[in-house]
Amino acid sequence: MHTERGLRPDLKWTTLLSPPGDAGRSPTKMLTKYRLLTIAGLTVALAVGASVIVMPTLMRHMVRAHQQNVILEFDRWANEHSTVTDHETAIRAAGMIDYISTYYPPGDGYRSDTQTERRLADARHNAMSRIANALSAYTGTVMAHPLDWPAELCDNTAQIPRSGEPSDAPESPSRAF
Repeated sequence: MHTERGLRPDLKWTTLLSPPGDAGRSPTKMLTKYRLLTIAGLTVALAVGASVIVMPTLMRHMVRAHQQNVILEFDRWANEHSTVTDHETAIRAAGMIDYISTYYPPGDGYRSDTQTERRLADARHNAMSRIANALSAYTGTVMAHPLDWPAELCDNTAQIPRSGEPSDAPESPSRAF
């Protein structure tokens, strides 16, 4: 920029005061560039903020809808498995009690509102109790807790005759599941 005699004659003072990369740009173009960068930065900040706020709420609503469907499924399973007529349906009903007890329990990452979770727990307990009552009526044995049935039937499958059947009746061949 400087020569031995002083400033180069083709340079202006405004050029010397402006940043090196923006020497040929007008102030309007610079403002447009900064506006675009500001708008882009705000857009990114809003997107991140919205995802932090919206995503958990959206997930809770999705989980609530799923848990409401699980409640309906528990009622359907209780209707289907609360009729125990033979050894095979008794084993199937006992297995269903065990399955219902572990089917989509609320936990980390699977939370809804407290009212829906309470309804889910009630529906789970009612379904297990209805099936356990049907097993009690079939076998004449009352269990303290519905979850005692799967272990009892697996341990004593030969000892659950239907009331009125002789206990030495031959067992029907069981199918492998």
